[in-house]
Amino acid sequence: MIKSMTGYGKSQIKIDSNSNLLIEIKSVNNRFFDISFKHNLETHFDEFLFRSMIQKHVSRGKLEVKVFFHSSPTLSNKILIDENFSKYIDFNNEIVKKNPNILPLSVSDLLIYKKEKNLELINKNKKLLIKSMSESIDNFIKFREKEGKDLKKNLVFNLKKINSSCEKIKKISKKSLKDHKLNLINKFKEFNKNADELLKKEIVNIVLKHDIEEEVTRISSHINKFAYYINTKSVLGKLLEFLCQELNREVNTIMSKSTTLKIIDLSLDMKANVEKLREQVSNIE
Repeated sequence: MIKSMTGYGKSQIKIDSNSNLLIEIKSVNNRFFDISFKHNLETHFDEFLFRSMIQKHVSRGKLEVKVFFHSSPTLSNKILIDENFSKYIDFNNEIVKKNPNILPLSVSDLLIYKKEKNLELINKNKKLLIKSMSESIDNFIKFREKEGKDLKKNLVFNLKKINSSCEKIKKISKKSLKDHKLNLINKFKEFNKNADELLKKEIVNIVLKHDIEEEVTRISSHINKFAYYINTKSVLGKLLEFLCQELNREVNTIMSKSTTLKIIDLSLDMKANVEKLREQVSNIE
């Protein structure tokens, strides 16, 4: 199945009544696998685990993964008060009484405590974090597969146009080759038995240089391989990129060999469609 390297996946899970976890995965095309993470979970984030989870499903592309813990906006400026927090304040007050030089707790200290409690909450709900990541990956893969289906339609369309031009060139080239052969025979008739052998060989070489049968055959072969690969279960974008390069090379050879205007025009059409193929293939995983 064709999968696009362009993808997007998102999931959001409630941790409790006041907080939730948001995970986003985005990707664009890249020759290799490149992933970066952005999060606010500090040491509670297992990057190696999530990297391996994603890499099981993705082989190429530049990915950005965002993982953010959000508290309810209505409670964002409130300090979480619990039994441990009260003990923490009492302990600090005792220290301040015994050591007047020590400053009492500041607002920033209280906010740090709140942040630590939030991270502790995430750590206790690690299974939810893994579940949310799995859900994001599933949505991300579905997006890539949907994009891949659209890509496949365009690939098949352009491939048919290339094949159509190739078949027309094949018919025209056969007639063109016959004309060259007739020219050759007529030229030979102009020479007598004592004619210069080197000149005869030169005429033969000129005719052979216009023979594009080999290039047309190779283009047909590449088209068949391309069609086969885009219908297989595992499609390698790099392999399709190589076939596009080969198609482009054969078309260029036909254009340099041919002197027939119709063949040159058809070759230009093929070249334009091969370029479209290359653009589409560059986004296939």
